[in-house]
Amino acid sequence: MEMSTVDPTQNRKKPAWYQPQFSMPRKDFWGFHNLANPRVLFAIAAMAALGNVLGLLMIPIGPQAKLDLTSLPLLTIAYLFGPVPGFVAGVLGSLVTIPQFGHPFSPILWYGPYIFLCGIVSSRLRMLFTPTLCFLVLWPTLGYWMNVVFLRYPVAIWWMIFLKEIPMSFIYALIVESLLSSPRVRKVFIG
Repeated sequence: MEMSTVDPTQNRKKPAWYQPQFSMPRKDFWGFHNLANPRVLFAIAAMAALGNVLGLLMIPIGPQAKLDLTSLPLLTIAYLFGPVPGFVAGVLGSLVTIPQFGHPFSPILWYGPYIFLCGIVSSRLRMLFTPTLCFLVLWPTLGYWMNVVFLRYPVAIWWMIFLKEIPMSFIYALIVESLLSSPRVRKVFIG
């Protein structure tokens, strides 16, 4: 009797809650080709400006812990156009954090890599789970290094920021996924 060599896991479909809502037309995975498109560059500039404006509207909830919506437009760029345009938007869209944190490298040390990783993960996973997963991956490493080691915040502040960002990253994802589920909104960005 001959045994079957067919892998049963290859024929299984991923559950609907796991799969991305829609696929974006990217010429390359990283989004380098999108950086040559004037429409994409305009979208990056507009969303980065919106991220800076939303960063000014922070609501303090404790020492060094504030609720902000800076990530919303930046996540949109990463999801629509890829990780590299997301990184560019992440750095440019978080420039307002420089005076808030008192350090010129906060956009490069946190927002850029965070949005970059969200752009990578969102190609395989629903946007609803992407920001929280990326936050859980980066916060113990880059988040700790930037806040505790580099900016010298107490560990208690680092934990407080961690606890408030978990639900906030899920809320960011819910808003972005809800907005991008509309074909009209996607048409504004991708034409």
